[in-house]
Amino acid sequence: LRWEDIDMDKGLVHIRQNSVCVNGKMIQKNPKSRKSKSIVTISPSIIPILQKHEEETGLKTGLVFSYADGKRLHPGSIKDWFNPT
Repeated sequence: LRWEDIDMDKGLVHIRQNSVCVNGKMIQKNPKSRKSKSIVTISPSIIPILQKHEEETGLKTGLVFSYADGKRLHPGSIKDWFNPT
C-alpha cells in the first residue's frame, strides 16, 4: 500500500496494485482482474492513526508499511501481525 493510494480527506483507500514475491524479491503488480481494483472506505477513526504513522515513517519509500530499511514487506507479514499463530 502506497501513501498515494490513501485519500485521507475522503477516507478512501484505492487498491491499485498488489505485492507478490517472485524469486525471493518483492515486486508490485497490477491486480489480475478489474474486480481486484477497488476503492475501500476507511473509518474516520483510522485517519489520525494513519496521519501519525505517516509523520513517524515519512514518505521516504512511499510505502505505508515497510521494513526499517525501506524494503517492501512480504505480503504475508502484515496478515501475520493480525493473525498470529
